[in-house]
Amino acid sequence: GGIRFYAGAPLHAPDGHRIGALCIKDTRPRSLSADQRAMLENMARIVSTDLRTRQVTQDLDRNRDRVAALGSILEESLNEVYIFRPDDLRFLKVNRGGRDNLGYTEAEVHALTPLDICLDADETAFRERLKPLLEGEVEELEFDAIHWREDGTRYDADTHLQMSTYLGEVVVVAISLDVSERRAAQRQFKEQQETMQADLERLVKQRTAELRQAQAELVRQVAVLDVVDGDLL
Repeated sequence: GGIRFYAGAPLHAPDGHRIGALCIKDTRPRSLSADQRAMLENMARIVSTDLRTRQVTQDLDRNRDRVAALGSILEESLNEVYIFRPDDLRFLKVNRGGRDNLGYTEAEVHALTPLDICLDADETAFRERLKPLLEGEVEELEFDAIHWREDGTRYDADTHLQMSTYLGEVVVVAISLDVSERRAAQRQFKEQQETMQADLERLVKQRTAELRQAQAELVRQVAVLDVVDGDLL
């Protein structure tokens, strides 16, 4: 026969909206006692909680995958990426590009700060330079730096800093690009320009001197011709 008995308790989504019901049905007429109704409502709350837990778990899994993907991009970036705390300046993360260029292991860089890798870095001056960024006066800072490698060699780096969050902490993110080759090429080009300019100036002086000498010789010869003409007359 058909359904002669139906009882249900609403199921709620995490945002509070009703998404269905936990129901009991039978082909025979029945009635529920107060305890049975309370049990049905309690079971509905358990199912709703389970649905919320599943959604939270799915969201966490998606976020974990997203974080892992972003972490992989960060780690494999060709740029050097440094993440450090604004209070004690300790590095929380240095990607592979930074570690490889500096020559430090991942464990070693966690004991360092930007002051340890920047040539002639002064903590007071560095913090003063960070101040506009930390206080929100600017969104980004850009400056040239010279980085010290673990082996004592150094290289030029263009560095951009901005505020962000990392693992729930407010941090400073510095992205650096090794521009040693570019700077070397620029210096070489400048030296070549200066050499060419010096050569050009020497050539102009030489040609000017030659022209003056030729002009003086021409004047002398004209004077001689004037004397000869006078004698002939």
